[in-house]
Amino acid sequence: MKINVPFRRKDTEIEVSPCIVEKTVELPADLFEHFSENLLNDYDFILENIDCMYQDKSGVSHCLLVLGKGRDDGVLVESEGSAYARYSAFVPHARSLVNQEQYPSLNAYGNEMRSKVDKYVQKAVDGQIDCQYSIDLNEIQRQFEGCGFSEELFTEMLSDRPEFEDIEVVDGYCVVTIAEPYLRQEDEQSLRKLTAEEVEIMCAKHILWLHDAGGEQADFSGCLLADLDLSRKNLMNAVFNGAKLSNVNLGSAELCFSVFNDAKIYNCDLTDVIAEETEFNHAECIGSDFDRSIFTHSDLTGAKFRDCSMNNGSIQNCCLDKAEFGDMYLGSTSTNGCSYDKQDWSAELDGSITMNGGNA
Repeated sequence: MKINVPFRRKDTEIEVSPCIVEKTVELPADLFEHFSENLLNDYDFILENIDCMYQDKSGVSHCLLVLGKGRDDGVLVESEGSAYARYSAFVPHARSLVNQEQYPSLNAYGNEMRSKVDKYVQKAVDGQIDCQYSIDLNEIQRQFEGCGFSEELFTEMLSDRPEFEDIEVVDGYCVVTIAEPYLRQEDEQSLRKLTAEEVEIMCAKHILWLHDAGGEQADFSGCLLADLDLSRKNLMNAVFNGAKLSNVNLGSAELCFSVFNDAKIYNCDLTDVIAEETEFNHAECIGSDFDRSIFTHSDLTGAKFRDCSMNNGSIQNCCLDKAEFGDMYLGSTSTNGCSYDKQDWSAELDGSITMNGGNA
């Protein structure tokens, strides 16, 4: 941003005086240039508006604001009965201030548009998945309180932001590509990517382990699970610590006593899951659907939910210490008996329920 200001040297404080602009005068560009360089000359436009300039009994200066054609900056004048600018002050972006004063509805509209852009820029940076984020334009239109939401202006304002490298409008969604300086830094190289076949084998062995028939506990710690269908799987006591799940269908899965500490759950389907005494410590959930899911006596300490939904679900007697739900849509989800203090919740839990860390 570039502005013109009259710098002063070694001032000990900023001194200001209250003033009221009684009238605005716009001069031709050449006359304004001459006036701003020769403030102590007499001018007819000051003399003609001499009654507008004075200091009242409260010490408030009533002034003339002088603008130049094609110029945004202006000069405030209080001539105190003279034909020259006895008192003057340079005002950066004076024309913009006048426009805001003259058209308050336009100013309010601009403020709301800026507010919506700021909100969704932050949501996009926080909720990015694989460098992209989809903004529902219809959702913004429903939320807009002004005289009418402009999709074109909104997308143009987004394109002005340095956070985005590319913007594309498709079927009512604005798909933004995050610019490199704002990309979420994730090291997938350190994760072990599992194939669908490998996951099926692990799940089969896990069932045997659950029934004390051999096999082994499913441990997905530090693994990358992408584009997999784990719906209706029995994953009780399974371990997902530090794993990244992307586009994974876990709908109606059994997740009781499973562990998702520090896991990243992106764009996943967790509708109708049952999660009793499940650990989600510091898990990060983005763009995932938890509708009708049931969490009971589960630990969600420090978990973060962004652009997720949990309609008609249940979060009962869970620990929500430092959990962040943002603007997650909870619908009619119940949160009875939840605690926001890990120590208190743990003490209460130890007195009523023994966590099952072994076989079910």
